[in-house]
Amino acid sequence: MFFSKEDATSSLSYAMLIFGIGLMMRPLGGVFFGRFGDRFGRRKALLLSLFMLAVPSLCTGFLPTYAQIGLASPIFLILLRILQGFPAGGELPGAFCYLYESATVNQRHFISSWGTFGAHFGFFLSTVECILLEHLLTPEQLLTWGWRLSFIVGGILGLCGMFLRYYLHETPLFQKIAQSMQHDKRSLRQILHHIGRPIGWGSLYYVFNSTSYFIISANVPIFIHKFLDLGNKTSVFITGMLILIMTLSLPFFGLLAERYNNRLLLMYTVSGASILLFPLYLSIQYSIFWLLGITTLLIALSCACTSALLPYLLCSLFQTRTRFTGVGLSFNIADAAIGSFVPPLVLFLYHFTGIKASFCLTLLPAGLVSLIAYAYIKKSPKKLHRITGED
Repeated sequence: MFFSKEDATSSLSYAMLIFGIGLMMRPLGGVFFGRFGDRFGRRKALLLSLFMLAVPSLCTGFLPTYAQIGLASPIFLILLRILQGFPAGGELPGAFCYLYESATVNQRHFISSWGTFGAHFGFFLSTVECILLEHLLTPEQLLTWGWRLSFIVGGILGLCGMFLRYYLHETPLFQKIAQSMQHDKRSLRQILHHIGRPIGWGSLYYVFNSTSYFIISANVPIFIHKFLDLGNKTSVFITGMLILIMTLSLPFFGLLAERYNNRLLLMYTVSGASILLFPLYLSIQYSIFWLLGITTLLIALSCACTSALLPYLLCSLFQTRTRFTGVGLSFNIADAAIGSFVPPLVLFLYHFTGIKASFCLTLLPAGLVSLIAYAYIKKSPKKLHRITGED
C-alpha cells in the first residue's frame, strides 16, 4: 500500500521498522508531556496529547498510496507515525497520574486501575472493529479503502474526546503545588539526576507486563492462526475475547489491592504466571487443547492483575511535582524497548529453534526480572517510594 510491490519482504521489514520508530518516540513524548504536565497541569497535558494523537491518525486515513505519489507516501507515513508516537508517550502516564491524584488515599489502588482499563478496552474495541470490517467488506475492499476507516474513526473520536477532557477538573494534589508556587523549576538534567533511580525501578516493574502485553497483541493472533490451524477471523475473535476478560477483571484486582498487600499480590501473580509457563509449553508442544485454554486464561488474568496494580505503584515512586515526568519515563522506557524488541524476538526464536511455544522463553526471564524488582520493594520502601506529606 505504502511501499513498492516489487519486494514483499522489504515492504514487511519497512512496516516493522515504522512500527518500531513510533514506539521509540514514546520516551521522548514521556519527557515532553511529563515536564509539561508537571509545570502546567495534568488536564492541559491530557488535552494536548489527545489532540496530537487524533490529528496524525486522521491524516493517515487520507494518506495517498505509493501508486499515487511514489516515494513520498512512505516518507509521509513515517512522519505521521513519529507525530503519533510522540504524544502516545504522554497518554497513559498522564491518565495514571490524573486518576492517582484525584482519588482519596484509601481508594488509590482501585481508581488507578481504571487507567489501564481504558487502554485495554480501547484495544478490545479495535479488535471488534477489525472483526466487523472483515465481516462486512471483501478482502479487496479492505486493501483498497477499508483500512482507512479505522484511522478516520479514531481521529474523529479523539477530537470529540477533547470536549470531554476540556471539562475535567485539575487534580487536588497538583492544585496544591500550583497555589503555593512549588513547581519544580530545576533543569531536566537535574530532575533526571534526582529521580533517576526510581525511574529505573519503575521500568523494571513493567518488564513482565509489557512483555506479556506485546506477545498477546502481536504474537498470539499469529500463533492461533498458524499453529491451531484456525481462520484469521477466528484468531482475531479469540484474541478479542481474551482481551475482554482481562479488561473486565482490572477493577476487581484494583479492589483486591485495597485490602491486601500490593507487593505480595504482584509477587504471587508473576510467580504463578511463570510457573504456568511449563504446562503452557507442554500443552502447545503436545496439542493438549483443554490445558492450553486453562493455562492461557490464567496467565492472561495474571497479566491483568499486574496491569491493574502497577499504575498505583509507579505513581507512588515520585513526588507530585515530578510525578508525571517520572511515570512517563518509567512506563515508556519499558514499553518502547520491549515493544520494539519482543515481537520480532519471538518470531526469531521460533524460526531458530522450531519450537512452537518459543514465546515462553521470552516470558520467563521477563517474569524473573520483575519478580526481583517487586521483592526489593520491601527492603527499602522509603528510598523507592518517595511519598511526601502532601500525598
